Amino acid sequence: MTDINFKLHDHCKAVFGNSFKDLPTGVVGPSSDFAKEFEVIKKSFDGNDLKKIYRLRLLPLKRELEAADSKPANYDFLEGKITLSGYSKFKIPDYHIG
Repeated sequence: MTDINFKLHDHCKAVFGNSFKDLPTGVVGPSSDFAKEFEVIKKSFDGNDLKKIYRLRLLPLKRELEAADSKPANYDFLEGKITLSGYSKFKIPDYHIG
């Protein structure tokens, strides 16, 4: 995993807590669909459109959040996706996302 991927994981742990931490490595690890989708987002993000919203599918998180009775604003329960924008709290090289 790259530094950017670790920052995404740290951000998700801070936002979603144990609901994210408890997900299996196969769901959020380096070869997961989650990681592959984030790779596409990283390649398409050029830092110019900080208001653009990106959606990263993570359906297993929905079950964890529902079990914890948690409803974070940056998780779309209808689509089962984390929402990321250019105004994140974690840095990705010289710009912000999330």
